[in-house]
Amino acid sequence: DSRMMDMSIDNNKLYLSTKAGVLLYNIDNRSFDKITDKVFRQIKYHDDILYGLNESIWIINPFTYEQSVFDFNHEYIRNFEFSDNYIWLNSGEAIKFINLESKEQWIYDHNDGFLDIEIFDIKDDGDWICILTNNGLIFYNWRHYHYQ
Repeated sequence: DSRMMDMSIDNNKLYLSTKAGVLLYNIDNRSFDKITDKVFRQIKYHDDILYGLNESIWIINPFTYEQSVFDFNHEYIRNFEFSDNYIWLNSGEAIKFINLESKEQWIYDHNDGFLDIEIFDIKDDGDWICILTNNGLIFYNWRHYHYQ
């Protein structure tokens, strides 16, 4: 099944998440390689690692295709985003923010003003985190509160 779920690009490589698994398309030599049979709703290439989201977040080495699961105290994750060496995990009603090196975690939820809000997506524009909700956009300057 070749239905597309998501894609991510890194230089001359296009990663395609399909219903049949993840494919790597090399743009220079126009060749396909299958990386995994796992089906992911979302994939992102970040710091030489391919991340895929299904019921877990998978870490895939794009050179050896070695795979492991990113442990984040498992709960449903709608989507994720990266900011430098951090990952944002959107559960729909809260956001978990994790340092990828130390695994230190912060949770943004009703205690931080997310009352009666459904979170649809999270995007990093380089300076701000943009949070798309059923009540509009929220812009968050996360670097003001989390120092690297």
